[in-house]
Amino acid sequence: MKNFITYGLFLIVILGVGLIGCSSNNQTTTDSVGSYSNQNQNREELIITSESDTITIPIEQIPTIRTYLEEYTTSSSERKTEIDRMRVNPLPNPNATYAVISYSCGIKLCDNVLVNYKNDQVTSIPLPQSSFFQEALFTVDNKYLAIKFGKNEGSTVSRSSLVIIDTVEIKNAEFQNNSEIINKITNGNFTVPIRNLHWENDTTLKVTIPDIKDYSFKTIEKWINEESETKTKEVKITLGSIPNG
Repeated sequence: MKNFITYGLFLIVILGVGLIGCSSNNQTTTDSVGSYSNQNQNREELIITSESDTITIPIEQIPTIRTYLEEYTTSSSERKTEIDRMRVNPLPNPNATYAVISYSCGIKLCDNVLVNYKNDQVTSIPLPQSSFFQEALFTVDNKYLAIKFGKNEGSTVSRSSLVIIDTVEIKNAEFQNNSEIINKITNGNFTVPIRNLHWENDTTLKVTIPDIKDYSFKTIEKWINEESETKTKEVKITLGSIPNG
């Protein structure tokens, strides 16, 4: 079952100033809209609103973003600007509230963190830096979450990196199988273009990539321009601890 990112989301940060609009980003699959209000002058919060619920998360409970914003403690206007530039991507799930928050954004690329809210507890895990969020898929049982990020090289080539999260422990999932190509897909170095993701079952992810001899810029560009992206192959990633014995 594919749970693509389809919901709208509102990012509201409590900063004690007047209402100001927030920009959206075409690189993500959803738009985020934010504003500032003066309801609480001493606390910064993320208010994540989906079609079914509204969750308030203090920024201080997201260590990655809290640490980043420490660079802007001397200028409230710069701090507001940085928060205003954050891009929020909701990950619809019936069991908990998930969102990829993109921050420290330039024109195209951002740093990223996954935020999870469940049973009044906030957990988060850093995600690939200097990239743009592309898509996310939960397994049918919602135990695993695959998130794809991208990074452009020139105007034609886009490389990807895949993160797979164990949503029970909120940590990087363990792989039962590993190989050089799986490492290239998941090591965060943005080496391989990923064309498609598909959960075969609750523990096996199929990843479609180019069927080419190497992943140099020229080879990828040739594959895109001359071969019409028709030559692909599937890589299977099996999740879970390696059985003993």
